[in-house]
Amino acid sequence: MASETTNILKHTANRLLLVQLLFVFAISTISLLAWGGHVCISVFIGGSICLLGNWVFACKALATTGASAAKDIMKGFYRGEFRKIILTLALMIIIFKYTPFGGAAMLFAYIATQLSFWVAPFLTNQPAARHA
Repeated sequence: MASETTNILKHTANRLLLVQLLFVFAISTISLLAWGGHVCISVFIGGSICLLGNWVFACKALATTGASAAKDIMKGFYRGEFRKIILTLALMIIIFKYTPFGGAAMLFAYIATQLSFWVAPFLTNQPAARHA
């Protein structure tokens, strides 16, 4: 049972990350057509930072399984979220400090990509509750 639940969670996480990846490509393409290459790169960087952080979180949070490991599962979630925050801050600082990219376009893309997580379950048509 735990293995089946774990597989469902991993499948759902992969689908959500795929939707985010497609969203990053979509907003990058739109920004390229509307505002040019510099804005497009900033948007792509912002969306990619968000996507990378969510991937790190998912890997750490879903690494531990089993009903008897509830405490370890919670630790995995906390550690995953901590790593996600540190990675996000480090990457944003590096981008702002050492590259000509960043600014409002990067922050917008980061926030929009994070918000796409709320829309993704409707797009994938795979609510986790239906499988449980």
